[in-house]
Amino acid sequence: MPSKGLNLTRLCTEEEENESSGEIQCNHGYVLPLLTTWTPRNPGRRYWGPRSCDFWVWKDSEIDPRSKFVIPKLLDKMGELENALEGFENLAKPRTTLKVENTIEEDKMKKIEAQLVKLQDDMEKMKEKEKKWKSKLAKSKARENVLWLIILGMCIILVACGYPGISLKEDAMRLPL
Repeated sequence: MPSKGLNLTRLCTEEEENESSGEIQCNHGYVLPLLTTWTPRNPGRRYWGPRSCDFWVWKDSEIDPRSKFVIPKLLDKMGELENALEGFENLAKPRTTLKVENTIEEDKMKKIEAQLVKLQDDMEKMKEKEKKWKSKLAKSKARENVLWLIILGMCIILVACGYPGISLKEDAMRLPL
């Protein structure tokens, strides 16, 4: 019935180390440590006992019946509370982990969105440049067409001047006989 998380034997031993009134030895000559039992018949009762032989001596007198009833109930309740606390801690860990993961994902999404905005801005700039180049190209083609028309007109004039039957003089408009 003692709880998993709390070592009651160690707790009682630490509190009462100064209280120890000398050394107790077993039949083999070993110094016995002061221990605490947590059985239903002797909850919280201290004794000296080795871990290697069957010799032991009670330090405390026998526990009254009321304490024998109350102490195990309190230990059970304490165990239940520790289990509930452990359960809540286990629930809190995934939530914390999930929050951290969500934060990481949000950071990644913000970076991706920033990249997307930058790419969209770059695309808009490229579209503006494309419009300017198309405008320049259209103006250039118009100039080229005008130049070709001028060249064509000059060629027509030169051909007309150089053809023997055609003359630009006033009487030259007659047909040859």
